[in-house]
Amino acid sequence: MGKKLTIKNIETLLAGKTTRPYVFKDRNNNKFKAKLRMIKDPEFFIEVLPMEGETVSRSKVSCTR
Repeated sequence: MGKKLTIKNIETLLAGKTTRPYVFKDRNNNKFKAKLRMIKDPEFFIEVLPMEGETVSRSKVSCTR
């Protein structure tokens, strides 16, 4: 989605917190704002939480090592 996680982002996610909003790009290269949080379902995923009013839906991205 056009972003790389920083060390600070990873620390926030590992602490069970949600990141601040960031601007991402969808598959059609349209920009949208969303926050990230880590969930376990049963493996670990990063959940993309679009801000209110955005037209994209929530999604999960698998965490690799």
